[in-house]
Amino acid sequence: MENSKKGKNSDIDPFDLDLTSDTNGFGLTSPVQKEKAPSPQKESKPKEKVASSKSFPEKVSKKEIKYASNTQKAVPIDEAVHRKASLIARGLNTSIKSVIQEGINILYQNHLKEIQEYHKAEQARLKDLMNE
Repeated sequence: MENSKKGKNSDIDPFDLDLTSDTNGFGLTSPVQKEKAPSPQKESKPKEKVASSKSFPEKVSKKEIKYASNTQKAVPIDEAVHRKASLIARGLNTSIKSVIQEGINILYQNHLKEIQEYHKAEQARLKDLMNE
C-alpha cells in the first residue's frame, strides 16, 4: 500500500488534492512541517504527504507565494501549477463575462420588444382617439 501512495505522489493532479489532510490549502505541506520530526500523534493517524521536493521536476523553479492564514508562512508552489491555475482562472473569468454579456443582450432584446409593442399599442390608441 505504501508503494501505491509513492507512485501516486509522482503524478499529482493539482486539482485532485486531499485538502482535508494536514496541508496549507494548496495541497502542499509547508516547509516547516517537512523539517519537523513527526509527533507520535501524527504517526497514529496515517496521513499521506501530498507533495515533496522529489515530486517536482528539477528544471522547474519553485516560487514563494504568501497566503493569508493563521500561520502566515510562505508556501512553495510549483510555477507550472501556478501558471495552470492562472490560465484556468482567466478562462473562467472570460466565460463568466461572456455569460453575463449574453444575459444582458437577452434582457435588452426582450425590453426592446416590450417597448416596440407598447409603442404600437399607443399608436393604435392615438388613431382610435383621432377617428372619434
